[in-house]
Amino acid sequence: MKGFYIEITNNLLEPKHRKAIKESIWLFMWLLDKMTSISEEGIGKILGGKPITYEEVNKDLAISRPTYIRWIEILKKGNYINTVRAPNGLIITVNKAKKRFGRDVPKMIHHKIESDVSNSDSDVSKMDSDVSNSDIQYKTITKTIQRQNNITKVIQKSVPSYGNEDINYLLEKFKELTGLQKLDGSEKINRKYCWLCLKKFRNKENIEKLIKIALKDKFHQANLTSFKYLYYNGVKILNQLKVELENPRLLDLTKLK
Repeated sequence: MKGFYIEITNNLLEPKHRKAIKESIWLFMWLLDKMTSISEEGIGKILGGKPITYEEVNKDLAISRPTYIRWIEILKKGNYINTVRAPNGLIITVNKAKKRFGRDVPKMIHHKIESDVSNSDSDVSKMDSDVSNSDIQYKTITKTIQRQNNITKVIQKSVPSYGNEDINYLLEKFKELTGLQKLDGSEKINRKYCWLCLKKFRNKENIEKLIKIALKDKFHQANLTSFKYLYYNGVKILNQLKVELENPRLLDLTKLK
């Protein structure tokens, strides 16, 4: 819904935040606008913990998928947000969250009551009724958000964890870095080629860096939709960056940024 204010602490005006956040401030403001609750630890939930998709953000900000992915990484690196991969998007939370919700409405009405007390006793009674109605509305909204949060927790607990931990990690990291909700081919095929990539490139850290390198090239970025593509084109990707390979099994990607 348009036309509402977004509250932002002026701490963000400090140079260290300007240098850290840069243009991703637009995504950060979008997240603040969609924040629906804050825990006692200061963790803010976006849309009650509902998974967020690129399409939702793009509808408001009109940014490309690579830009969305880059801004998410910037905010995560700066410890401004946390993300958890869900089957249909990212569950995003904001650290050190600050926002006033519906609980402030009764206070505003209360101030109005005090300023109008001298008018008439009947006006005061009407305003007291308004305050009571606002309290009821706030409690109803709070209960609704709590139910949504409980549903989200149940969904997260129901997601099964099985198979090789490195393969599970890389499948989720592949989706996160590319912004894809589903990889080309079946999960069985992608797990197979992910395992082959681990054999070929030694460890999950090397493969994660290889994915990031591929995304820097427009051609590979457009075609990087499965681990099968990465397995057959990994060496080619590195060769295009003029990386000399004598034996891919002995490849050390730790020196690559």
